[in-house]
Amino acid sequence: MSATEADTSSSSTATFLSALVLNSAIAGAQFLAFCLLRLKFPHIYQPRVTKPPVKHRATGLTKSVVGWLPQVFKAPYQPIARHNGLDSFMFIRYLRLIVKMFVPMWVVSWVILFPVNSANSDGGKDGLNMFTFGNISTSNHPRYAASLLLAWIFTFWIFYLIRSEMTYFINARQRYLIDKEHSSLPQANTVLITGVPQSQLNKEKLYDLFSYLPGGIKDVWINQDLRELPEMHENRLNACNKLEGAVTATIKTAKDMELKRAKAEKKGKPAPKKTIVEDEDLEKDDIGVAEKLIPAKQRPTHKLGFMGLFGEKVDTLIWCREEISRLNAEIGDMRKEVNSDPEKYKPKGSCFILFNQQLAAHLCAKSLIHHAPYRMVEKYSEVGPDDVIWTNLNVNPYEKRLKSVVSWAATIAITIFFAIPVAFAGAVSNINALASRYSWLEWLGDLPQPVKGIIQGAFPPVLVAILFALVPILFRLLSKFEGIPRSTAVELSLMHRYFLFLVFNGFLITTLSSGIISSLRQLTTADVTTYPQILANNLPGASIYFITYVTLQGLSGSSGALLQIGGLVVFYIKSWFLGSTPRSRWMIFNAMPGVAWGTLFPPMSLLVVITIAYSIIAPILNGFGAVAFMLFYFTYKYNFLYVYDIKPVSDTGGLFFPKAIQHIFTGMYISQICLAALFFLSKYDGRQVGIPEGVIMVVLIVITIGFHIMINSSYQPLCEALPLTLASKTWGQQSDEQPLLSGHNTVDSSNEIRESSDGSMPLSELGKSMGKTPLDEKKEKLGAIEEGEGESKGDKGSKHRAHEDQDEDRTRHEDEEEASTPPPPFSEQEVSFTHPSMCHPQQIVWTAKDEYGISDEVVEKCTRDNVNATNERAWINSNEKGKLGKIETRGWPPGEDHKFA
Repeated sequence: MSATEADTSSSSTATFLSALVLNSAIAGAQFLAFCLLRLKFPHIYQPRVTKPPVKHRATGLTKSVVGWLPQVFKAPYQPIARHNGLDSFMFIRYLRLIVKMFVPMWVVSWVILFPVNSANSDGGKDGLNMFTFGNISTSNHPRYAASLLLAWIFTFWIFYLIRSEMTYFINARQRYLIDKEHSSLPQANTVLITGVPQSQLNKEKLYDLFSYLPGGIKDVWINQDLRELPEMHENRLNACNKLEGAVTATIKTAKDMELKRAKAEKKGKPAPKKTIVEDEDLEKDDIGVAEKLIPAKQRPTHKLGFMGLFGEKVDTLIWCREEISRLNAEIGDMRKEVNSDPEKYKPKGSCFILFNQQLAAHLCAKSLIHHAPYRMVEKYSEVGPDDVIWTNLNVNPYEKRLKSVVSWAATIAITIFFAIPVAFAGAVSNINALASRYSWLEWLGDLPQPVKGIIQGAFPPVLVAILFALVPILFRLLSKFEGIPRSTAVELSLMHRYFLFLVFNGFLITTLSSGIISSLRQLTTADVTTYPQILANNLPGASIYFITYVTLQGLSGSSGALLQIGGLVVFYIKSWFLGSTPRSRWMIFNAMPGVAWGTLFPPMSLLVVITIAYSIIAPILNGFGAVAFMLFYFTYKYNFLYVYDIKPVSDTGGLFFPKAIQHIFTGMYISQICLAALFFLSKYDGRQVGIPEGVIMVVLIVITIGFHIMINSSYQPLCEALPLTLASKTWGQQSDEQPLLSGHNTVDSSNEIRESSDGSMPLSELGKSMGKTPLDEKKEKLGAIEEGEGESKGDKGSKHRAHEDQDEDRTRHEDEEEASTPPPPFSEQEVSFTHPSMCHPQQIVWTAKDEYGISDEVVEKCTRDNVNATNERAWINSNEKGKLGKIETRGWPPGEDHKFA
């Protein structure tokens, strides 16, 4: 090996050490900051202890700076299913699966492959590269047997784990589906059907068509062409929000004017104008407190043109009130017209069918309904009203397929385009090779070793992370453009697209570019026929980049997810600049963070693919991958127990999990194909010496394909549909059959579920772990009103707060009494799959009481104009310096408790 190549190889250790030191420092600082900030900002770092209804709260952790660590470590993860749904629970199971996968692979590969690859292997590499497959000289090709053996062992170990976890998932999902609390929900009994021909779009024909299914139909909603009604509904909502902001701005201006007048009087200067009663633009009925306190130029105004930048300038208070009043009347009239004149507002090609039995809904979703092509083919079960993307319901089947082609063409184009900056990042990870190849880059080789280590180890992963943050935004828009009618289905589509993007750009392109850069000198002097062998020998060296990438994600990424510095900064930015209305203030202090499943799973899966792909070629990655997922498991276990709040509407019942399992197979295929190629390309004295090993690897690839097909054919049909054998278990009916989840389970003294030896849970306990029920919804309305914004009040000793605490105790008592009442049947629950513009009432304009009576007057004028408005449960006072204080709220936003329950 030449001196330049030796320098390039030895720099890998400096690169890794620099990245490790840097990322360890960042991770340590973030973890220390979290330990110190956790108690100071509980609304950010453990909101589940105080904000949810009592039934769904987490037990508070110790106030010790580090004493919380063993508490979280020992805490069972099963309550995640009960409080945050099956998607959250299965995500933690996925991280747990990866830890179980990598830890044995880490130990075995380091014990066996490290000495095989490094001790007297005659590969001539040093640093971390001496532990890679590429360090084995072809003269020592008998050592290939160790890599071959571990490839088979690791493959069958992964097979075992995949089968075990898929069995667990299917059982857990089936328990979730047939649990009485879930199966009684309208969501569990409703099917959305798109592409319905006009000949079938009336209730009588739909009732007749689906009468063959057991139990019959409870109700039908047919989507109509509502013309401008949805736009009117959206305009009314915007006007309500604008009016709320204008009221607060008016109160603030009135206070500022009062302070200016007081300051002017104190200095003996003329006071600013305090009245606009003489303003000719105002009618006498509009002259009130605000008009008497605020000069004309100080009133809130806005322009009616594009984005408020152009057009006629109007008085916001007056315009919004009149606009809402006008829209209320027009929307009411148009709703009556839609109901009375169905010919004018013809039905579109979609409908919602609410069945009397859950089994009928699943049979409908899996049946062939119509005899014509593309008619009534797209069917979606487990549909909730808040999960529907209404604008995508009217896409006809042919248009949807055309949009799908365009959407995926754009996805592929974006994926290929991003290969350019990603390849650049891979090239930067080998600056020594670039400096030795190109004279104009020689200055890079003269940089101090620590600087080069930071550039090679930290810059490429950070650059890639920034670029990749933009991609999900584009892919989510493309998924919606495609015509997918459910938000959860958009996330499932995004997960698939984003993972393909990450594997192509975050792994394949980076690996090839890094390998090519490190082989530049050899490629320019060697014969073309030797290119494959040269690249094969240098590709294991690309693992240095991935070691730094996994280190970055495992250390900085996990600690960053724990610290949530972005969430903390955004919280205070919002509280200062966006908390200008009671509604926005309430949302800032009471809404808990959630997750976007379509962007959470793929980066985890990419790390899995990288680690599996290099598990034999560069076994050092196994250790860092195992540690990274241990940290991720701890971080997300904490977040799902104490921070995140996942609404039932966004829960798919764990359907992201089987997709993540498919990603594991991607890593296995890449690993096996690369290793087989390395065997086949190995030459010694002009002859190929790895053909037997390569052939055996081909056999393993075939076995993997067969196992993959078997897993999909065995479990895929069970992932969504409800089998007939479980029909007798729905609606709480008992069966003499053995439970599908085997094993014995117990509940400890803290009422937390303890797993059996095989990791399963009984039906009785798993049922308690799934989702929120109708009873939960009602209890949340009762149990959390007084908990709304405890952090924002400050004066905990006030009589007002004492009165609230009494109310809280009474509410908790009522919750406990109601807990013994069985949930009502779904037929009695409030549910509607009518378009929101046809059924949603006007958003109540929520203002805050003030010392001038401005909000009282606004509410009075709104009521006069048939605009729903109130200033109850919100107030704004002057602070100790005489300036306007912050808005304070108590309880839910008026009329909208169902949205946040």
